[in-house]
Parts: sequence; C-alpha cells; structure tokens
Amino acid sequence: VIDCTGDGDIAARAGAPFKIGRETDGAFQPMTMMFKIGGLRKGYNRDDLRSWYDILIQRIPEKEILAEIPYNNPALITLPRQGEALIQWTHIQQTLGTNAEQLTAATFEGRRQIRKAFEYFKLVRDQLGDVYLLDLPAVIGVRETRRIIGEYVISDEDVKNGTVQPDTVCHVRFGVDIHEPCQTEQTCWKHPGFDIPLRSLIPLKIENLMTAGRCISGSFSAHAAYRVTGDCLKMGEGAGAAATAAIRSGRSIRSYAKMLREK
Repeated sequence: VIDCTGDGDIAARAGAPFKIGRETDGAFQPMTMMFKIGGLRKGYNRDDLRSWYDILIQRIPEKEILAEIPYNNPALITLPRQGEALIQWTHIQQTLGTNAEQLTAATFEGRRQIRKAFEYFKLVRDQLGDVYLLDLPAVIGVRETRRIIGEYVISDEDVKNGTVQPDTVCHVRFGVDIHEPCQTEQTCWKHPGFDIPLRSLIPLKIENLMTAGRCISGSFSAHAAYRVTGDCLKMGEGAGAAATAAIRSGRSIRSYAKMLREK
C-alpha cells in the first residue's frame, strides 16, 4: 500500500507514528484558498506579482488589511487566457486539515477573505482593471498536516548541506518556503539541493506500507521544501518503482531499501 493521501491517513490509522508542526511548539503552516479572477487589465505585466499590493498599502493602512487577510506577500499569477489570473493571498491560520470541523471552518474563512479581497481590488482598479471572480477551488489548499515518521527523518542539516542519499527517490531543488503559522510573514531560504531517500517513505512499525508526498518523514523546515507538487509527483513515481522492484526481488520494501543503502 502506498499512502498518497497527503495527510498520511492510511499510515496514521495503521498505527504509524507521526508528528505535526514545528519541533518547538507544534505550530503548522496556514491553509490558502486560491481563486481565479477575470477582467484583468489588458497588457498587465505577467511578471508583476504584487505591485498592486504595494500600491494598495499606500492607499489604506496595511494593518487594516492584515486584520482581514493576515498575509503580507500575496501573488497575482497571470494565466494564458487573456484577462485571467490566479490569486494567492488568503491565509487561514491555526486550522488543521485532518480535523473535519476545522477544515470546514477554514473553507468558510477562506471564502470570507476572498470577498474582502474584492473590496480591496476596487481600491486599485486603475492598476488591475475591473476584476471579477471566475472560480473557487474544489477544496481549500492545505500545506501541512501529519509527517509520518519513517526509517529516516530528513533533517534541517540534510537540507542545508545538500545531503546525497544512496537510495534517493527524488532530488529537491525548491527552496524552503515557510508560510509562518502565527504571523503574516513568509520565511524563505535557499539550499544546494538535497535527496529524499526511500527510507523516508517507509513508516516505522508498519510492514508493506509506504508514504509519498508531503506526509513523508522529515523535519518542519525540510517539509517546507519538498511539499510542493513537482516533488510529490516524483516521490509517487519513486515509491511505485521501488514497490515493483521489491516485489520482483522477493524482498520486503524495508529489506529492499536496506539493500540499496548497502550497495
């Protein structure tokens, strides 16, 4: 079984150990409800992610904006179709994606923040044009829930040092990207690139099970680098390939990972 639920639901219910949040206090990254707009001014610079926000905070005190939408680094991402863009702005803090009631509450809060965003867009109409809502997502974006503890835990030092692993399934180049759990800031730092070993996809205590995606075994900061879509896709492919190789060799996945490490 390969658990690609993102939340590590299968592994957790099977009894695998896990952690949630920062090592210091258990706080975890906020959710974001992205949304699509239309009506963007013709000729808007596709590389201009946030000048509209910089102008907005000149016209209304930023502290008033942050009281409604607690994130100070929004992005407007233009799409191929003329006048359309994705907005990453909303932040729903201290709500956990593995708790159904909190997930529902976060969905309503995300929609509230989107309604507020369109009030602010009117104040920068000269920059954006008469934008309007096109689409809401089917589900809210959850950055972080469980990290299933595996045979290997990817550490902060692995990230900083660019650790190379003998049983690698994915090489991570995306920088550490922490949307701060209880603040309005975003903390980012670069690294030389690091490997995700197969061992970090193999939960402790449970046989015949792997994880893939953001629920694998790593530190809070390491997770903030490998949680993105490209890495999750590569982990899923690597997990499937490893499962196939283990079965063909007549080994358990744990034994197969050990063999790779000792080669």
